[in-house]
Amino acid sequence: MEIASIPGLSFRLLSSADVDSALAIHESAAGRLTNDIVRRDSREDIQKQIDDGFVVGAISGEGVLAAYAVLSVLREETDDLSTVLDLDDRERSRFCVLDGVAVLPEWQRKGVHELLIRERLCYARDLGRDLIGVTVSPRNTRSLQNLLSSGFRIARGAMLYGGFERLILVRDMRWMPLPFVGVQSAIADNFKQSLDAIRKGLFGFSLTWNDHGEAVIQYGREQQPG
Repeated sequence: MEIASIPGLSFRLLSSADVDSALAIHESAAGRLTNDIVRRDSREDIQKQIDDGFVVGAISGEGVLAAYAVLSVLREETDDLSTVLDLDDRERSRFCVLDGVAVLPEWQRKGVHELLIRERLCYARDLGRDLIGVTVSPRNTRSLQNLLSSGFRIARGAMLYGGFERLILVRDMRWMPLPFVGVQSAIADNFKQSLDAIRKGLFGFSLTWNDHGEAVIQYGREQQPG
């Protein structure tokens, strides 16, 4: 279900004055998570992301930064993922990446992450970037489900960021997503099962939970019209 808005929350691009607030949110949100789930960013990392110009902040009614999310557009920031996805030069000119995101604990589970996905897609479209990539740990099931619900599809799996398992999702905003026909499933925590489905040319399109409480990714193919 699409979330239209959250009362008391607005969005704007961050400036250098927001670096310390963004770092505090990052440390608060990532502090309870292991490195294989969330990549740690330094103050310098966040400063550079803001200086590049496309970090979206969610601002509470009291004017406090409640969350932020990065949109990476520069070629130097997107080349590695472009290579993993085997994009050609024309596709690379359309490509950008949804990068790090952090939400204060008191604002989590309220739809903020979904709205930050939507806001960054709007910025990307305004910049002429309509091919969007994003990486996510297969164990970060909350982010994975939000991305799949936002029209992203799992297209690759790779070891990234120093050897951590990552699923790579893509959305081409030129096309409306077609319905998918499920072919096989993979336990999210079993990376080999996802790689097996991806090698068969299947795309991950939904995430559910089985009777054992395990997150399960459904892989399949687009249902062609007619």
